[in-house]
Amino acid sequence: MNDLLFAQNDLRAGLEATARKLSEDLHGWNPDELLALPEADVVDHLVAAHSVECPRLRMDEAHLLPVSEEAQTIEDRFFGDRVTRRVTLLTLVVPYDGERVIFSTRASTSSFNPPQATVADGELRLTWMGQDADAAAVRTHFDHELDEIEKHLSWCQGDIDQHNRTIRATTPDLVAQRRAKLLRDRELEAGLGFPVRRRSDAANYSVPVRRRRITPSSPPRPKASGPFRPEPVLADADYEAALAVLRNSRNALERSPSMTAKLNEEQIRDLLLVNLNAQFEGKAGGEVFNGRARQTS
Repeated sequence: MNDLLFAQNDLRAGLEATARKLSEDLHGWNPDELLALPEADVVDHLVAAHSVECPRLRMDEAHLLPVSEEAQTIEDRFFGDRVTRRVTLLTLVVPYDGERVIFSTRASTSSFNPPQATVADGELRLTWMGQDADAAAVRTHFDHELDEIEKHLSWCQGDIDQHNRTIRATTPDLVAQRRAKLLRDRELEAGLGFPVRRRSDAANYSVPVRRRRITPSSPPRPKASGPFRPEPVLADADYEAALAVLRNSRNALERSPSMTAKLNEEQIRDLLLVNLNAQFEGKAGGEVFNGRARQTS
């Protein structure tokens, strides 16, 4: 009636498969969603999803089911006669927390005589059958089986602890490497940069460049509250063109001191932004940086 525990599958092999599944789940994650989430949240989710919880017996809640009888037919090995007898059936129920599958796995340390019990979700059932039941003998039987189960669980716990420590230590690097790869791909995509049409209503400043489309070229910044968007940065050619517009605008303002004498810094900046937006499609900002972190405003 009882099943042989800790004897079917190799626990180490199962834990290795779980670690591989973590990597597969990471690489199967939607790239935009992965980039939009905080890195620590991704790590915490993967570690929690692929950590293993070894079962723990809740011995303080162990209880017996009502005693019952069962008809048992045996065959006399000498004469071949079949005899039916009634035996007493006692079942001890022990609740547990943790993963049921562990009871069927063999740890790296094991024995040739594993314990027996019936495993259900959330509880073990240990059974004793016999005649002329003696309370002390039955209790000794149950205590021995429980001690054996606890011993095998401690062996499983050692392998599981090693697995959980390993994924906690390695997952941050896996996530960082995956995000770095995705960011490099986004940077490559955003940094290609193509020239765009000059606006028909652009002012005729003597800037020796064609009007260009400003194209984002820097790595994106993940945002948990919305979809992934690259952070806009000027490509080198656009950056130099913008500087030329600013130099010409500055020179024009210096030649009209009576107009600019009463303007403060923010008002002058707004005039410069007007000139930039007149020359480039996009939205010029008051404080922006190029790839070497030189401020352009």
